[in-house]
Amino acid sequence: MAHNGDFPLADLFDAIHRELEAGRFVILGLASSGGTHNWVIYDEDANGEFLAVSKDRKHTLENNHVRQTITEMQGTDIGTYELTGKAEKEK
Repeated sequence: MAHNGDFPLADLFDAIHRELEAGRFVILGLASSGGTHNWVIYDEDANGEFLAVSKDRKHTLENNHVRQTITEMQGTDIGTYELTGKAEKEK
């Protein structure tokens, strides 16, 4: 989807929330000086703000205002995963 004023941010934020509630991390790209940089959302704070981490070589980066960043970007794409089959049975 195009990242603009028509991007369905509420739907995206709901999807991220559902993934976190299911115990899964969410992978996404956030704007950076070189275009985008990959981040992993690992939690949501009491105010509903998403918390993410990334790496820059040996440095761990934190973003504690992901919802705000995505809103300013007018959208982003996310990656999700789900275990199925044998892997799910072994959990």
